[in-house]
Amino acid sequence: MLKYIILFSLFKVSANLHAQEALSVVWYNVENAFDTIDDPITHDEEYLPDSEKEWVSWKYWTKLNRISKVLRSSSGMQPPDVIAVCEIENADVLYQLVHRPALRAVDYRVIHYESPDFRGIDVGLAYNPATIQFFASRQIRVPIDTIDGRTTRDILLASATWNGDTLHFFVNHWPSRRGGQAVSSIKRITAARTLMSQIDSLEMKYSSPKIIVVGDFNDGPADESIELLRSSGLHIEMTDWSPNQGTHRHAGRWEYLDQWIWSQALDTGTTQVDTSYIYMNGGMIEESPRYPGIQPRRSWRGNRFTGGYSDHLPIVLRITQDGS
Repeated sequence: MLKYIILFSLFKVSANLHAQEALSVVWYNVENAFDTIDDPITHDEEYLPDSEKEWVSWKYWTKLNRISKVLRSSSGMQPPDVIAVCEIENADVLYQLVHRPALRAVDYRVIHYESPDFRGIDVGLAYNPATIQFFASRQIRVPIDTIDGRTTRDILLASATWNGDTLHFFVNHWPSRRGGQAVSSIKRITAARTLMSQIDSLEMKYSSPKIIVVGDFNDGPADESIELLRSSGLHIEMTDWSPNQGTHRHAGRWEYLDQWIWSQALDTGTTQVDTSYIYMNGGMIEESPRYPGIQPRRSWRGNRFTGGYSDHLPIVLRITQDGS
């Protein structure tokens, strides 16, 4: 398996790609992609025109334009077939994101459900109907409201057919480390157990289902919640990746909070994972003002809009189908 970061839009593919059909999937935590309209049901007050951030239309469209260009370039010559994201406020934000000029020609379809998240942010998925056909989707509630009364994002399950095969996508944004990693870990363990229960249900319905799990897990490959997934037989892709890289940098330390995870069925047969990588280009990163090295270039520094991107880097997965 190839593991590398793409720098300055340099795209690499495996040597045997010409003999295969390929599907590209991109995941990106787009960090606080709120619209400028007040939702009275959620706590979105920080991102409104009259807030301290003065979140007005030109800032909103600047952010969406930049994120859309990253998504378009992340998969190389062809646009992504599937785009999965988190920290979008609603379906309109996701639709507007994938219909910015950089992505508009694809005419992506959108899958989104409103979740009970305290701040009103959700996960979502967009896909190119010319290359992959989704036939079912639903939201999965993560019952952490019984722990401290603060609800979180639902997990999205979406199933599709691609070149005659069936793929099941679980899109996740697990509870944050608010209050400290040790104190909050039980919430992510609850999310892991919820996910495992749903995977068990799929395995009872399908023989050796091809399952792709992706998201911002707010835990790394060695943490207990991810270890639970590993113990259930899932492949944890970032396990042996370099500790000097990552998708998110906190207090000068890189972490793999965004991860690709998949079922054993995608390690065998004609439909398999071919390549995975972290994507970035020069505009998406900056020198850290506090620690040696680079960090993702965010949209904000305090309440000042910097015109950046996100505090996470996107990750890309290529799935191939042997054409021989």
